[in-house]
Amino acid sequence: MDFIKREVENIFLGIGISGKHNLTEGLPFDVLGLMLEAEEIKRSNDSSVNVLIADEHAKTNGFSIFEIESVTQQIKPLIENIIDKLEFSSWGVFLGSELVNDDKYIEIIDKIPKFGSDYLRHQLADVHWFESERNVAVKIGWEYADIIGKDESFFDKMHCEFYNETGIEFVYGKSGRRLSGREMSPYLCFNSDDRLLLSENEDVSSKIKQANKKTTRKYFNSICGSYEQITGRTFDRNINLKQKMLMIYDDLFRL
Repeated sequence: MDFIKREVENIFLGIGISGKHNLTEGLPFDVLGLMLEAEEIKRSNDSSVNVLIADEHAKTNGFSIFEIESVTQQIKPLIENIIDKLEFSSWGVFLGSELVNDDKYIEIIDKIPKFGSDYLRHQLADVHWFESERNVAVKIGWEYADIIGKDESFFDKMHCEFYNETGIEFVYGKSGRRLSGREMSPYLCFNSDDRLLLSENEDVSSKIKQANKKTTRKYFNSICGSYEQITGRTFDRNINLKQKMLMIYDDLFRL
């Protein structure tokens, strides 16, 4: 594979809203880690961040337009709220359902053969469109650390196999964590009782108490550390994880 170096390395971050059998029940707190990583890279090279909400992709898993729109109307404002509250500049939020009507996107996806998965075809077309039309050179994704499964590295490998010449550098953050400790996609939730969700009505205190596994607490603390670094918010060294998280939720939903 040949890598094309670009002068401006704009960033791509995809946010899925469905698995094969379920739509997400909300937007997990974990996605904030990916957004902070994207902002850090953006600041280092004076570029922009392009967020794609994969609503069109959910159709390939058999969900109705009504179901998909209901979830999208919940997720998109949450992402835009984070961007606004944290004063992230040069961020744009796109919907997959908007891209599919673009002439260039149609041209790209029509050249991708059937792989047995229309979801995969959209994944490949998305990245190639953003590379072509938005000068994207960095894709933020995530990968599992302790379990074997289809994370974003799977789709990225397929991208590299299909497009022998690419200008995309793939950067991986950590997978998300259920409160019970098991790894999970950072942006999908199929059991809201076992995830910490980004919502002004979330019971943060009880959820953090429930997150008693060392791996989960370490994971949340790492996001808090990134939050300090990127936003300039300073946490007193003597406060605990719950207090840090409550302060973040105040920043995002109450101030």
